[in-house]
Amino acid sequence: HMGERRATTTYGLYALPQTFAGETVRWTPYRDGWDAPEWRSFLGLREVFTLKNSVYHAAFPRSCVAVLICLAAKWLQRSGYVSLEVVFQHHFVYQVFTYGLGFAMVFRCNLAYYRWWEGRRWCEQMSSKWFDSLQQAIAFDAFSEVSEIQHWEFRVQITGLYSLLHSQAMTELTHRDDIPWLTHHLESGEWLEAFYRRDLKDGVSQVILWIYLMLGERFQGHYVKAPIISRMYQELSSGLLGFHNAVMVQTTPFPFPFAQVISLTIFVLMVTFPLVAARYIEDFVLASLFTWGSTFGYFLLCEVACEMEQPFGRDGSDLPLVGYQVDFDRSVSMLVGAVSFVPPAASHAFGLRIQKAMESSNEDKPRQDGKCS
Repeated sequence: HMGERRATTTYGLYALPQTFAGETVRWTPYRDGWDAPEWRSFLGLREVFTLKNSVYHAAFPRSCVAVLICLAAKWLQRSGYVSLEVVFQHHFVYQVFTYGLGFAMVFRCNLAYYRWWEGRRWCEQMSSKWFDSLQQAIAFDAFSEVSEIQHWEFRVQITGLYSLLHSQAMTELTHRDDIPWLTHHLESGEWLEAFYRRDLKDGVSQVILWIYLMLGERFQGHYVKAPIISRMYQELSSGLLGFHNAVMVQTTPFPFPFAQVISLTIFVLMVTFPLVAARYIEDFVLASLFTWGSTFGYFLLCEVACEMEQPFGRDGSDLPLVGYQVDFDRSVSMLVGAVSFVPPAASHAFGLRIQKAMESSNEDKPRQDGKCS
């Protein structure tokens, strides 16, 4: 009853927004001709002078303030108004402070980087599990005793619901209302206006409920047995768990006491390091350069940690969730008609070779009575 189903392209049905098309690729990098960038260049100059998605703009003002403090301290010292030799008789104590601050900054960067990867991991689990559940639903439906038109209607409806489900999840994580999805796969109506008006507190739960109802009605008393059918629900639930874990990362802020202590020590560094530089470096220019370079490194680490501790949002270093949605929709659209539902047949010639090899092997085995054939 499945019949011959030829692969036909359906990408034209989904017009990718020009703003988001090609932003990122997850599952088919080779076919899409996309390679992850390698941050490596001659002497690292390209990375150093790239301003897009950098944190230079956030760390630069603090370093400028530190330089001004250094210049003011040098002028006051040379004018005889203050004597920094009385304050800093030896630099050992200040070295202990900078070492401790450096350790704390690296520790915070590690925690922030872990949160960033946790957000990426849970998003990938959500998308891959939901896509796997969708594939199973379409594959199991191929054995339904329905007409070809009903097969197509089911595929269009179920892909539209999964696209909407994924879009609602990305909307919750990004707080954006312009997340695309396969709108032409479902009939518009009051339900869609409710989504746009935010009358629903949880759009993900609503779409999950619709999918459960649709799958339960479609596969009730199905040819494929219930234990196998249950895999769809298991993968759907695993994807929902990934979504809630991603929301947990988004809604749980970095501990304030830790951030407060780091901010305090960074402020102390901004005020005191220029005084140390003014005390031990005689030249105005060299003191300013050392002050700016040394403090800039600490400030950059602080800003990097602040940037990575929240992986969801609209910043340049945040996860490209809109691009993930576009790539998900492209893969979902493929299941409607751009794939074949007839597996390739086994090679007849290779089967004959295997059969002859097995017959030859049986003839060479000794008989049970101890005689050879």
